[in-house]
Amino acid sequence: IAMENGGDIKGVFERFCKLSNAIKGAAEGAGKKLMEDPNLGFLGTCPSNLGTGLRASFMIVLPELNKDVHKLEEICASFDLQPRGSSGEHSAAVGGKWDISNKQRIGFTEVELVQKMIDGVTKLIALEEEMAAAAGAAPAARAGVKDCGSFKLPEIDPAFDAWLHAQLMASPPDVKDTDEFKYITFTEMPPWTDKHKSLMRKTMTPELFAQLKDVKSSTGYTLSNGMQAGVLRPHLGVGFTMGDEECFTLFKDLIFPIVSGWHQFDPATQVHKPDLNWESLAFSEEQAGKFATYVKSTRVRAARNISGLSLPAGSSVSDRLEVEKVMVEAFKSLPEELQGTYFPLGELNGAQEEELQAGGFMFQKPGPMQLLGAAGAGRSWPEGRGIFHNEAKTVLSWCNEEDQCRIIAMENGGGIKGVFER
Repeated sequence: IAMENGGDIKGVFERFCKLSNAIKGAAEGAGKKLMEDPNLGFLGTCPSNLGTGLRASFMIVLPELNKDVHKLEEICASFDLQPRGSSGEHSAAVGGKWDISNKQRIGFTEVELVQKMIDGVTKLIALEEEMAAAAGAAPAARAGVKDCGSFKLPEIDPAFDAWLHAQLMASPPDVKDTDEFKYITFTEMPPWTDKHKSLMRKTMTPELFAQLKDVKSSTGYTLSNGMQAGVLRPHLGVGFTMGDEECFTLFKDLIFPIVSGWHQFDPATQVHKPDLNWESLAFSEEQAGKFATYVKSTRVRAARNISGLSLPAGSSVSDRLEVEKVMVEAFKSLPEELQGTYFPLGELNGAQEEELQAGGFMFQKPGPMQLLGAAGAGRSWPEGRGIFHNEAKTVLSWCNEEDQCRIIAMENGGGIKGVFER
């Protein structure tokens, strides 16, 4: 492996070649040779690394292209390159930092593969600069055409897409809008396609839509806001998101049937009962012994939200920061065995990010095809988001991801009672 900070690929490649040649020479000097086949090239444990076995990569920051991942992937594909986000291929890139590498290993020389990297990244940089210049110029929108920033609608069905585009163009500005996300105001019940499968779609009738379409919570969350994920992402099972606590009352006629269909629980006639007394668990020593033998790891998690502050799909920046403030104070007051460190996502250094990813503690900006991305929960990323864990890494909390607070307790083995207690 040859590497360095910065982009001097020629110098890095030179050192790589010298090291490779030195190893070959040392092997031959000892009366041996490298594993090499005239058809397969250099041989190794995994067939994916046959040929050159070479993977060249640039870690590069592309904030503008990060807003249009499809375009980035398109350019990379034309040069046979592979972009990886913070958690690998097809994942989001925190801070717009991408790992770009060559896909191919065999059928090309080492020089040809590195040259493809150089040419492809040169193209990416040129486009990044072009997009940055355009963003800086902030050209006025054409007359009669709404400026939607980098927000893009999905392709679902030609007729439906045309209707959806018209709804977006006619939608008034929403105070929660950002450059990369726009809330759509639906003036009529969507002309559903066969692809729309959600419980929201099955529950919604023209009469119910007419009844609720102008209803708005005190924080400004509307029926259209809640429907948007289910309209834009037909594959979703629920299809409706809450923007604040009031939504459960204001949109009860829609929410209760959805809850009943998803949970087989009727909130109109049944009462949910909480119980956080871990001593109530029936877990014998014999069971604990069996679990210790068979269970590799145990995890318990739940969501908690603070009354009076918006939920992530409808949250303002100020609410998000207020949630974070409350959470940080809560972490400070934890018992000694649960004391730990809070890591704001926007302040992570490279080593911290790698450590959190390695432990499976990291959460990423939601992609546009995901529920949270389509609902607006990824706006103003990563502001107000963060991760807490204790020193033993047996408790974890996510701040402002799908919910205001995600509580997670875990450990290796089958000690469910201890995990539940924490």
